[in-house]
Amino acid sequence: MESIERFLVTYAANAAWMTCLIAAATATLARLMRRSPASYRHALWVLALGVAVMIPLRSLRSELQIGGNFASGLVERTSAGAVAGRMSERPEVDSSLFDAKQQKRTVAFSPFAMGILAAAYAGFVVYRGICLCWAWYRTRRIVRDARAGSLTARQAAVVEGCFSAVGTNPIPIVCSAEVRGPAVVGAWRPRLVVPEWFFSDLSDKELACAVLHELAHVGRRDFLFNLAHELLALPILFHPATWLIKAQIEESREMACDEIAAGSLPSRAGYARSLLKIAGLVSGSPAAVRSDCAMGMLDAKTLEKRIGGLLEKGAIKCNAEGRIRKMAGACSLVAVSLIISSFSIEVARAGGLRETAKKFAGMWTGSFRGKPFVTLKLEEKAGKISGTVSKIDVQIGAGGELRKATAVSGADTVTESIPEGNVLHLTTVAQGRVSTAGGEFGQPIRYGLLLTDGDQAELQIEGGRPGMPIPAAWKMGRATETQ
Repeated sequence: MESIERFLVTYAANAAWMTCLIAAATATLARLMRRSPASYRHALWVLALGVAVMIPLRSLRSELQIGGNFASGLVERTSAGAVAGRMSERPEVDSSLFDAKQQKRTVAFSPFAMGILAAAYAGFVVYRGICLCWAWYRTRRIVRDARAGSLTARQAAVVEGCFSAVGTNPIPIVCSAEVRGPAVVGAWRPRLVVPEWFFSDLSDKELACAVLHELAHVGRRDFLFNLAHELLALPILFHPATWLIKAQIEESREMACDEIAAGSLPSRAGYARSLLKIAGLVSGSPAAVRSDCAMGMLDAKTLEKRIGGLLEKGAIKCNAEGRIRKMAGACSLVAVSLIISSFSIEVARAGGLRETAKKFAGMWTGSFRGKPFVTLKLEEKAGKISGTVSKIDVQIGAGGELRKATAVSGADTVTESIPEGNVLHLTTVAQGRVSTAGGEFGQPIRYGLLLTDGDQAELQIEGGRPGMPIPAAWKMGRATETQ
């Protein structure tokens, strides 16, 4: 139960500040892409939602395992120990994207506060999930209760022309008193649901405008993607920045459909006038409950921006420059997100930090062929662990086994210690020198100390490069009290 609470609060705490930065970065990039097609900005905001949900997950896990296989008989010689390795038994992952050490700041909460925060976060996510399910049910009920629309011969010809203009298969058009404006419902068998006044109050131009816009939603499969976005946003929906991202997704989606629909008509200005007329009719219609699932033509509440975009001088084309800007914006957002993910908050129970630190405090020694070769001196102060690690000279075989291990004069100071359950991750000030058949290189020295019993542990070198063998864990014993 404690681990679940810590999981939830840690994710929410990191999402709280990471989402702000991701939203700010995306807003800046979207502004630079304002002359690009709206579909490009829509893709950028969708990417922002995805990374805002995924990036905080890195704070919930240790470093990725990095490893590889060397040819039989290949031997590595490591000065001060710096070879790739992991303490856990999870599958190995060969990736250099996460080679950099993640910087963590520990924040402590009392057990009561931890429980309240975890319950509040979980309760909110469940509540919003129920709301989404209810919206889905309400949308299905609207479709079930709708009746077939009655079109005149002239209106049927206009609608048929719209199907031909956008190149989509004909879809059923039904009427319902529960919608205020035209909306597309359904992912696999879409339907166009319109209010009862729709066919009697609109001219042919306005009817074509509305149908073309909704058919653009059908061609883009916006109903299905909107439902996926709503589900994806649930873990971070508590954050105001998430609502901003969702609003921008809706706005750019509607503008993208406006561009498609206006492109099928003789004049963008004519489409804008028809859009204004439809908006006036919708505002005067009886109030209806809005569904979060249906693709309503005016649900985004950004009519002014949409009209301004349609009347803006200069055609917006999907040219090579626009595609380059789209790729540059996406790559920039991913780069910013990876930088943000290098920093995180680690949540712990107040009082538990000192108890955890005390488990590792003491002098630990490891032996090779009966002779001590590595010594850790760790002490706990105010819930934090400090100390030193003796310098070593080891030779490791292709399978990770020790071939040679001797102590070297001196010790390296521990600069960072991160406890994660029964594992203590240690970073030292020293730079290790690794000699392989391919040459020599240096890298920071990091260790993982895994408690296997009260006075027994295993020490393993952490961090490294893809393709390096994973050293086997070294048996350690607690020798004396902290010195």
